[in-house]
Amino acid sequence: MSTPEILDIINEQDEVVGQAPKPQIYDESLPHRIVHIFILNAGGQILLQKRAATLSYCPEHWVTAACGHVTTGEEYVTAGARELQEEVGISTPLTLVATPIFITPNRPEFFKRLGVLVGYFEGPFAASERDVGEVRWFTPEEIDALVAKNELIHPEFAFLWREFRAPILNACTI
Repeated sequence: MSTPEILDIINEQDEVVGQAPKPQIYDESLPHRIVHIFILNAGGQILLQKRAATLSYCPEHWVTAACGHVTTGEEYVTAGARELQEEVGISTPLTLVATPIFITPNRPEFFKRLGVLVGYFEGPFAASERDVGEVRWFTPEEIDALVAKNELIHPEFAFLWREFRAPILNACTI
């Protein structure tokens, strides 16, 4: 049996106030940090991943190119780089765009601080078979339609796209 990840517990100002194993974080609705990485290409498309069918939370839902927990002592950009490597097998410079608070639907006491990161990469990708079912390029307009339909869209991704579409698309210049 593997040792559970240890995550920082944070307050609303994004200050660390403790640590706990990931299962305890979710069992007790403790606030913590997550990263979402948007990868764009020279054609202005955005890479999304469809989460693997075997995942316990939001299986087969579309989400950012990579996403995951910020472990104890990590910074958003470091966690983003790690998640990119683990999930889609790439390394590229990342820019931190925002760190909004996300209130979990149906659990208003449970919030997460989302680190929104943007980078550029053309491919190829080596997606993790354990975590990722598929990776695919989308135009911003195709993502608009997916989010509007709200079918098989990860809730954090939908929130970030609605709130930060323009800053995400304008974060870096090619």
